[in-house]
Amino acid sequence: MTIELAIVTASNDSKTSGSDKSQRRLIHDLQGPLINIKGFSAEIQTTLTVLHDLLVRNQEHVPSALFSEMEQLINQDLKPCVDYLDSSSEALGKTIINMTSVAVENTNIGPSTVNWQPQ
Repeated sequence: MTIELAIVTASNDSKTSGSDKSQRRLIHDLQGPLINIKGFSAEIQTTLTVLHDLLVRNQEHVPSALFSEMEQLINQDLKPCVDYLDSSSEALGKTIINMTSVAVENTNIGPSTVNWQPQ
């Protein structure tokens, strides 16, 4: 999973105003937590996959009622929560990118792009 975010930097050939700096700081302050949320979500998704695989591999050692309950918790409760977290952070990322576009159009701020991939 690769997360691509626009990062806003000051233009080298003109002085940035206080408003430009404030907009740049706001966008930066929103991007940092978003990257953390996406990374945390990816870690939870990986852990859920490992947990489910472990459960399935050891199914013969787990009482069937417990197996069914655990599988339901993983697939019907936890996975949708992580999916919702992913879709919400995607929407927030798009909003931040839109804010970046507006900031670029209205100020001396120039865009750059960063690709981030959780490890």
